[in-house]
Amino acid sequence: RRTDIALPSDQRELLLQVRQALAPQQLERPRVGVIVPVRCSREFPPLKWTKQLRRCFEQVRGVKVYIGVDEDDELWQRDHESEARRGLDDLPYTLCEFAPSEPAAVCRIWASLARKAFDDGCSYFVLWGDDVSVEPADRWFSQVEAKLSASELGCVAPRDESDPSLATFPIVTMRHFQVYGRLFPKEVGNQDADPYLFELY
Repeated sequence: RRTDIALPSDQRELLLQVRQALAPQQLERPRVGVIVPVRCSREFPPLKWTKQLRRCFEQVRGVKVYIGVDEDDELWQRDHESEARRGLDDLPYTLCEFAPSEPAAVCRIWASLARKAFDDGCSYFVLWGDDVSVEPADRWFSQVEAKLSASELGCVAPRDESDPSLATFPIVTMRHFQVYGRLFPKEVGNQDADPYLFELY
């Protein structure tokens, strides 16, 4: 036999808050994966490039940063990882370590991180660097979405002021992965990745 006990309104409110706090939280899948290979240097310390990341992406819904570093990078292990964590603040991120190579295999890192972002459920993939800044920082990505929806096959890129003829730091969608199964072929070298994606479309 069930007996319902009437609680005062303040106790009912408290009970509701407790139930909500104990309920399993539904985590939102990331929507925008920002792919950042990092080569640690004194020239671009973490507090510098994380500041630009936050500035350019803190207004973007569902963003997650995918950071790739060399597994033997002593500067990262000694100083930069803790600085990056502080600099990113509440911006979600995933860190992946890669075997070092000469010359630096930026494309391999980009491709691996982008695949992880796709497996995590991201719809947009932004190839980024530790020396990049985009203007206007508070609304540039809404312009990207206006040009290219997540379900479309295509590529867009911010206009590079240092060389407007180049499509540096391209952005593709989940449709690209659904069609090609990868960011770009493994034969693509470091200097060819940006133009390859842009010329593909």
